[in-house]
Parts: sequence; C-alpha cells; structure tokens
Amino acid sequence: QISRIKTEFFTPEKIEFGTLSQYQVVILSNVPRIDGSLLSSIKDYVKSGNGLIVFPGSDIDLRNYNENFLQELSLPSFVETVGEIGTQKFNLSIGKVDFSHPIFSGVFEDKKYQFESPLFFFLTRIKVEPEHEIILKYSNDEPLLVESNFGEGKIFMFTSSLDPGWSDLYLKGIFVPLVNRCVAYLGTRNHSKERDYYVQEEVSALISGVKNYSDLKIKTPDGNFLKVIPKVDQGNLKIVFNETNNSGIYT
Repeated sequence: QISRIKTEFFTPEKIEFGTLSQYQVVILSNVPRIDGSLLSSIKDYVKSGNGLIVFPGSDIDLRNYNENFLQELSLPSFVETVGEIGTQKFNLSIGKVDFSHPIFSGVFEDKKYQFESPLFFFLTRIKVEPEHEIILKYSNDEPLLVESNFGEGKIFMFTSSLDPGWSDLYLKGIFVPLVNRCVAYLGTRNHSKERDYYVQEEVSALISGVKNYSDLKIKTPDGNFLKVIPKVDQGNLKIVFNETNNSGIYT
C-alpha cells in the first residue's frame, strides 16, 4: 500500500485510554500533565510496539513531565527553557541533521540536502543519555529531535513547539514531509504484512492461491482497475506494478 495518513484529534480530557491501541501513532502536543491513567495507558501503548511523538508547549508542567512521563518512558529530562516566547530576540536554525535516518529517505533529490531552515525562538533544553539517538540539532548543537526506544515501540521527542510563539516551523517547506515521515516511520515499523511505498516507486509482490492468473487486476486509489500480468521469478509468480502515480490504497 502507498501510505495515507488518517488523523483524529482529541483534547486531553476526552482521550479514551482504552482505545489507544486502535491507533498506530499517537502525537502528544502541549499536553499539560501526563500522569495517572494517561501515563499508564501511554506506557502500555508504546511498550506493545506502537509509535509516539511528543511536542512540548506553553501549557506543560516541566516538573510533572520530569518526575512522571519522561522518567517512566526513559526519555531525556528537561533541564531548562531557552529564549523568549512571542519574540524573535533569540532565534536558532536547524544545525546538524542525521540524513542517514530512514525518515529522510527519499525526501531530498539527488542527495542535495538543502532546505529553508525554520527559526526557533523558544525551546526546552534536555539531558540526553547514550541510549537516545539525536536526529536533528539546532545551530547551537542542542538536540531538536531525539529518538528513543521503549519496550517494542519507539518515541520521537521534539524540544520546541509548533506554536507560532515558539517557532515558524509550521510555515516552512520541511514541516509537512518531516511530520509525515515521522508518522509513517513510527506507524509501520511493526506491521510486516503491509509496506509503504513512495509515489512512482515500483511495487512488486509474489502471488499464490489464485486460480485465474490471466485476469489479475489492481484497483487504484481513484477506483480504476488496471490489468497486470504475472511473471515467473525463481519458480514463483511475481507481479511488478509501476503505475503508482497517486497516493492512497492499491488493492
């Protein structure tokens, strides 16, 4: 299948903890406190192999995060805040980028890693341990995006917010592919029966259990049916399909 992300939004007080397992990725953005039932549910959710993305914000209780959520999920702890919300007196850009990380695969053409960097006016400084992988750094070498493992799952932790008073990240071209790739990476890592492809990427699959091999068709996201002819590959029947011009589900 070619990745299509469906989103649902809940305020913290309306989260139904028992239903988290139906989502492949949960994003916590500016949630004031993570403790009690929410903390327990998030721990079980990530430990079982799901993905979590964490954004700070102006409403969060840094001490509560350090003493509960961050400690319980083995995430970097908050040290202090840097900058001033709502002004541009202090600002940082993106510095070092780990382009070898899977979330950047296929994002840049011809290995030309050039993009207009967002500016960050306010951020949370964190204490990173050896088990934490830094994916993005600010221009002052502080961590911007960190990856961490917990149980069978993975967590991405950002150290600045999407709030306009914290940064202009949401206005820059890197924002959409960055968030989409983070979600795709975290959401598909434990789903071995499915695979995400890029638009216009060749798709191949082995087939079996089909009686009439002369009448195989692929249904495209726009509802059309395209005939495909299987080939013999090392004794197996294989379908190769190149007409993946649209994002969505191919059947």
